[in-house]
Amino acid sequence: MKTLMIPALAALTLPLFAGPAAIRVDVDATKQLIPIKKTAGEGKLSKGHWLPAEKQNCYLYLSKPVTDEWSDFIFTVVPEKSGDIRLNIGGEWSKEPGDREFVLIDDVTVNGEPVANGSFEENDGKKAKNWYFSGKSVTLSDDAKTGKASVKVNHDNRACLTLKAEAGKSYEIKISAKKAEK
Repeated sequence: MKTLMIPALAALTLPLFAGPAAIRVDVDATKQLIPIKKTAGEGKLSKGHWLPAEKQNCYLYLSKPVTDEWSDFIFTVVPEKSGDIRLNIGGEWSKEPGDREFVLIDDVTVNGEPVANGSFEENDGKKAKNWYFSGKSVTLSDDAKTGKASVKVNHDNRACLTLKAEAGKSYEIKISAKKAEK
């Protein structure tokens, strides 16, 4: 009887240990070796620990759990040199690819100003203009915080954009996000 109860209890508690859906933003300045720092905001911060030592300070990733309701993810980064910084917006990593949950993103702003098509309203029905996407499953959604469109992303399928950054200038990034329906 005890041997049957242990697996049953483990199965019941497994959902308690599965992490909530989360938005993840990778701030990548490794191409031009631009060190970047997070100076304000919320979310868990990590560096690109898998990269060579000279690139680790040029790559940050930040994540924040999301719920079924729209909420804003706001953080500030400062580059030490001028150049291009790439934002890769997706979901959190999980060991099992099937556990890499999708999130919806909308209303992307930098320093309080919308980025080009940051609300994803300009699209061809499949992809949003002024954005590029990694992975095969980035899709538009009609579940939007504002307007009629958002983008559905996860760790392997990201919405990406490049910012022209100036050395020493603060860049406050704001992204609205929520857990996507399965």
